[in-house]
Amino acid sequence: MLDLTLDTSTDPYFIVLSEGKKILASEFLPHQNNLSSFLLPTIEGLFKKNSYSLQDLSHIFVGVGPGSYTGVRVAVAVATSLALALNIPLYPFCSLLAFLPKNLPEGPFTFLAYSNHSSAFLLQGLIQQSEISSPLTHTLLEEKDLLDKITSILNLITLFPEETLKKWHTPSLKGSLNIPLLLTYFSHFKNTLPLPPNIHYLHNF
Repeated sequence: MLDLTLDTSTDPYFIVLSEGKKILASEFLPHQNNLSSFLLPTIEGLFKKNSYSLQDLSHIFVGVGPGSYTGVRVAVAVATSLALALNIPLYPFCSLLAFLPKNLPEGPFTFLAYSNHSSAFLLQGLIQQSEISSPLTHTLLEEKDLLDKITSILNLITLFPEETLKKWHTPSLKGSLNIPLLLTYFSHFKNTLPLPPNIHYLHNF
């Protein structure tokens, strides 16, 4: 049975078909303003091109930010509609997990991203045996509290540009799209109950 992973919160947005930790097919596309009109046809095209059917799906995983609010809404609407129509479980995940770098060492990590509310979003977790462990924590910090927090963090990851990183005077890793590592995290979900379809945008937590 297939798993569908969908995230349209950032650029590039991606659609992945997988079986366990194995990627079977994928699309990585630039984020565009007409996302709502071509996301579902793109998903259908990916299935047809690889000779799969929507009825082959067993789980759906959808990114819920942080990132584009409209992008998250579109992905959640499509994922929820498919899950309800096919009567299969739907699980949300933090979109930053797709951008953990390939050279991330074992142990705790913190991913830093700016929100749209003049605050910073910190996602904290753990890498064990080359897999993302559960649970994860996330926190919103005001900018004035940010510097004191990040100077004491090991394995700080961000998508910020280099000129911003230099201002912090603290070591950090650059986030890069890493779907194989993301798939390791989903194994934690499959033995739990899915969340109801009223998924909240992550910045509102």
